[in-house]
Formats: sequence, C-alpha cells, structure tokens
Amino acid sequence: TAHNMAKQRGGAMELGELSQLVGMAKNPTANRIVETAELKVSYTDAKMLQGRGLNPVRGTDSYDAESLQQEVTMLASEDMGKRRAALFRVQQLATSPQTPQSLLSQAWEILGLDLFKLMGDPVERCRDMAMRCLLAFLDRVTAVAHILPVAIPCLVHRVGSSPPEEASEEVRLLLLLVLSRVISLLPKQIGEYMEAVSDILGVALQDSNPSVRKEACQIISMLCSVQRDKMKAVVRYEETRVGPEARYRYGELILALKPSLRHKHASVRTVAVCALGSLLLTGDKNLEVVEELVAWQQPNIIPIWHFFSGGTWEDGRLVTPEERGVRHNYLALLAGDKSVQVREAFIMMLVDWMTRLKDRWDHEARLLPYLLNGLTDEIPHLRSVCWEAMERLGQTHEEEKNNNDRDKQELRDFREYGHRAPAEANAQERWNTCVHEPPFSRRPRLGARMVVRNNFRRLIPTLVRELNEWQDATRTKSAQLIYYLTLYCEHWVTGEVLPMVQAFVKCATRCLEEMALGDPEAKALLSQVLLCAQTVGEFVDPA
Repeated sequence: TAHNMAKQRGGAMELGELSQLVGMAKNPTANRIVETAELKVSYTDAKMLQGRGLNPVRGTDSYDAESLQQEVTMLASEDMGKRRAALFRVQQLATSPQTPQSLLSQAWEILGLDLFKLMGDPVERCRDMAMRCLLAFLDRVTAVAHILPVAIPCLVHRVGSSPPEEASEEVRLLLLLVLSRVISLLPKQIGEYMEAVSDILGVALQDSNPSVRKEACQIISMLCSVQRDKMKAVVRYEETRVGPEARYRYGELILALKPSLRHKHASVRTVAVCALGSLLLTGDKNLEVVEELVAWQQPNIIPIWHFFSGGTWEDGRLVTPEERGVRHNYLALLAGDKSVQVREAFIMMLVDWMTRLKDRWDHEARLLPYLLNGLTDEIPHLRSVCWEAMERLGQTHEEEKNNNDRDKQELRDFREYGHRAPAEANAQERWNTCVHEPPFSRRPRLGARMVVRNNFRRLIPTLVRELNEWQDATRTKSAQLIYYLTLYCEHWVTGEVLPMVQAFVKCATRCLEEMALGDPEAKALLSQVLLCAQTVGEFVDPA
C-alpha cells in the first residue's frame, strides 16, 4: 500500500507525492472488466472484447430522470474529462440491474441521439465508451425506431468509406456490433437503408481486424433472412458484348466476400463460408456467380489479352497483365482447407445449395465433385457428414422426381420392377454379404445412387487419368473416389469398366516397381487399387 511504501522510504511525505504513490499502487479491482452488453444476435461475444472504455465497477448509483439533462450537457462538453465522467455514469446506469425499466427507457429517449453523436469524438476512449453504452441500451430497450435515421448516416461516415474514417480496430468492431443490434431490433425498417448498409459491409469485409470481418459475415447472414428481396435487388448494370447485364446486391457482396474465404484465420473462413451459402440462396439465377467462384471459362475461348504481353486497351486505357487479378477456384480451395471446421461448413453449404437453390439443376455437375470429395476426407467424422449430405441430396432427388409427371414413371418402374433384374438382385446380395469401408455401413438410398449415376461418365475419365499421375496424393485421392463412385453406381459402371481395368493394371504395376525401390506409400496405394478392382468385380457381370 501507499502507507507501507512511505514507511520504507522513511519520514513524512508531501500530499502530492503521497497521491502519486496511491495512483501507482495496484488496485485489485482495476482489471476486473464488467460487461456492458450481452450480445443476443451478433457473432462476437462482448465479454471477449478488450476495450479501454470499460471501467471497474465500484458500486451502483441510482439516477433519477431529472439529472439526465445534466448528463447531456456533460456529454457535449469540450473537456474530455467531463465527457468521460458522464459516459461512466451513463454506463453504470445502463448496465445496473437495479435500474428500473421505466427510467432506462426515459434515459434512452434523452441520451440515445447524443451517444450516436459521440461516434465522431476526437478521443478514442470516449468513442469506445459511447459505443459500449449504446450496446448496453440496445440490449434492454425496444423503442429504437427514432434513432435509425441518425444511426445509419453516422455509421456510414465512420466505417462506410475505404479507408474507414475510424482508425481504431476495436471501435470499428463496436460500430459493427451496433449495426448488428439495430438490424436485429428493426429487421423490416432496415430495408430502406440497404444501400448504406451494403457500403458498410463492403468496407468491413476488407478490414484488417478479423473480428470485424466475422461480424460483417454474421450481419450478411442476418440480412439474407430478413431482407431477402432487397438482397437480390439490381444495384447496377454492366456493359458487355451482348448488352447491359444486371448486377445484383448479393452478387456484389459475394465479390467483396472472396478475400475472407482465403483469410489466414480459420474462424474467419468458417463464418465467410456460412455467409457465402446464405448469399447464393437469395438469388434466382446464379450461373455467373457459380462460374466465377470456380474460375470457369470456356475451353475453346482464349482471352485476347493473353496474346499481348504489353497489355490491351479497354475502356479508353491500357490494361497490363499485371493489373488483372488472379482468378482462384474458391470451391477447390475450401474443399482442401486445412481446418476441419471450414471443410465441414463447406460440405453443409454445398448440400444446401444442391437441395435449395432454385436453379440447382444447372449447377449439379459443377458442385457434385466437391461434395463427393468429402468422402475421402482424413477425418472420419467429416466422411460421415458427407455421407449424410449425400443421403439428404438423394431424398430431395426422389421427392422432385415424384412431383414431376415425366420422371415419376421412371422412379416407379425402378421401385416396382428393378429388384427383379439380375444385376439389381446381385447388388442387393453384395450389400448384404460384403463389408465395405466406412461410412458405407449400408446401401445408399436410391436417389443418391441416381444422382451419382447421372454424372458418372463425366467424372470417371478424369479420375482414371489422374490414377497414374506422378503425385502420390493425387493418385491416392483418385483411387478412393473411384472406389466410392463404384459403391454408388454398382453395376452401372459396366460401360466404363475397360478403361478402369486398364488404369488399375497400369497403376498396380507401377506400385510394385516403386515398392521394389523402397517407396513407403506405394503399398497403401496398391491396396486401394486392389480394393477398387475387387469392388468393380462384385457388381459387374463377367459375361
């Protein structure tokens, strides 16, 4: 204590020196952080935020409504100390459980707009405290419609431009939390400000603070559920060779979301995948968006700028190859992500797209390989998740065929007469007597088998070619996928069995040669290839 420190130094001390020692003495409650807002909707937990605006609580004071006007005057004072003191008292009022709800609502009516004005305070600590006071009020009051015309312009001014006006990462996060809370309280009214909210989210998705990006992704998912029509509204028209093409709000947000899909933090990538899934589900025609995500281009068309190393003239200016952004196949990057959580979120996103998109039939051939790739995951839990996703996809496929008069007869004939065919009887017997690798503990449902069978001829040529690539990882993945495709297609692989057997023989011969040279991975690959050959032999009639 200060008294003991004075004794050690010996003699009496002046009042000023004693005051300095008291300030230097460690206060056991100084580091105790009391939460100002328990989040209800947003992704970020306010208890984890380290902010300079939080203060130790030394008691709960009671305020009456008559003294609130004095606090308004103090909040507008030019003295930083008076503003901080007023914010501390307002913070205690908003967070104290002893504060009556009537007094809290009255305080919100008087102080709410003044707290928003403090977003532009020159002192970072005051801005931090003001935002935490707002979060505390927004957690406990419901009459917030009157602050919407002030809140959105203030937020746009602080974090709606690039680079943002707000320099502090912590305050930017608090500002996003305020926006999230306002949207959760006013989900219908926020539609009038979607243009401004989109600008804020576009800047937040480029923020250097990972927590800001995660909160922006959470807000996007929230908007996709409460403002679906506004999210798929046309925001601009882009001139192309075939004429002007509409660009939708959700498509623009997907473009802004792309860098977060490759963020170095796995938690950011996980939340970004969830936001991406929600965005695409809002659209009606997503062909161009999906093609952009997989970096697809027509195989018989080469962009003209590939032939000119010096660049080409576009829109009245010279565009060099270095200025063009590198296109990435984001779905392939997510399928091979190192994080288990990211890969699981990616699988769930894919099955949502393939069962809920309005134009899902246009994307089945592009999305199915990434979903099947989950069956080869090194984590058993993810293989089970992918298996259940395929079963869910098969159920949707069966329901759609039952509702379609043209396809209903095909499904009915197979169920009534398919079991009488010798190949079908053999397949059912093999599933009853043979044991297959997990997660294939039982025979896949009819719809899942039909989905894979319809795309088998597109997939097998590439897998057969990659079975004899020079990279061991590629060869192993190809062998595993061929095995799982055979389990889904059963006797339907007969039409492609010749190139498959030729690839098996070539790969097995190469594995034997590598085993003689001491390659440790060749034995495991040989076992997988022999398993593929055995499985093909189970379902294919030798005749």
